[in-house]
Amino acid sequence: MTAFEESVALENDNKVTIGSGQSEKTEGKSPMETMQKPLPVSPPVARSRGRLWLWLGVGVFLLGFVLYFVQAFQLKHLVTPWYMPILFTLGVLLALISVRRRPTWTRVIAFVLLALLCAAEWYFILSMSRLPEYKGPVEADKKIPEFTTTFADGSSFTEMDLKKGTPTVLVFYRGHW
Repeated sequence: MTAFEESVALENDNKVTIGSGQSEKTEGKSPMETMQKPLPVSPPVARSRGRLWLWLGVGVFLLGFVLYFVQAFQLKHLVTPWYMPILFTLGVLLALISVRRRPTWTRVIAFVLLALLCAAEWYFILSMSRLPEYKGPVEADKKIPEFTTTFADGSSFTEMDLKKGTPTVLVFYRGHW
């Protein structure tokens, strides 16, 4: 062993390497003093980036279904559930955040399924809630336009039923039921 190798070995025996490669001299320190110095803690490792966003998106998406079933079957309140497509859209956006953070196949598939269901819901709500074109009020002594409607018991009623001669009161509501 050369003199240079001996000095390097001696120097290495008197140094303790700490976490990031820094060295500290330990000459004159007892082993207990050296051991009592806390080692630096490494930062926590992120388990999965975006998993929470995906589950939040799925949860918000499913919340729309749950609220609709409560409204329709428990409360028996039959109105257009505008909150459903809004919650679906919010769920899709949260799933998109998850995909942007870490694009895995499962997240992409979940995002595509949620997006397709959301698009179908928007199409259904917007196409089914469309009102017929308004043609203005009926004037006195003017023939009413042709129409067909259904009574609550399921029987149909047309403008021809008005010509039967029985007194009839028509009430027009501007709106969609």
